Amino acid sequence: MRTQRIVALVKLLVGLAAVDGRPNDNELMYIFQLMNKFSIPLEEQLPLLKNMTDTEAVANIKLLDDSTKLRLPFMMYYLINSDGPATPEEIRSFETIMRAIGRPCPYASWHAHLSRINKTT
Repeated sequence: MRTQRIVALVKLLVGLAAVDGRPNDNELMYIFQLMNKFSIPLEEQLPLLKNMTDTEAVANIKLLDDSTKLRLPFMMYYLINSDGPATPEEIRSFETIMRAIGRPCPYASWHAHLSRINKTT
């Protein structure tokens, strides 16, 4: 069950990376690093990843443990900014996903929050 939830997370991130065109190398590298961090072999999970609908992905993401859900906005933020400033399509997708998982948050607020954190570190 945990694997299915992590695969749902990856599906969501791949979709987010592809919203403004094909995912670039930076975005794909970030996703692969996350898969390794969660110890999920991507090759074995490709059929599940390809066949999962967006609705199933969001439902599974809602079932993730709290610590992973708390990291999701960070993951999405760093993913969409890995190749430069986020595009309008990426920003809309970020906000849509946040609403879908029950954590509505404007991208601008999240960006300002992380900018303040980065200035103090």
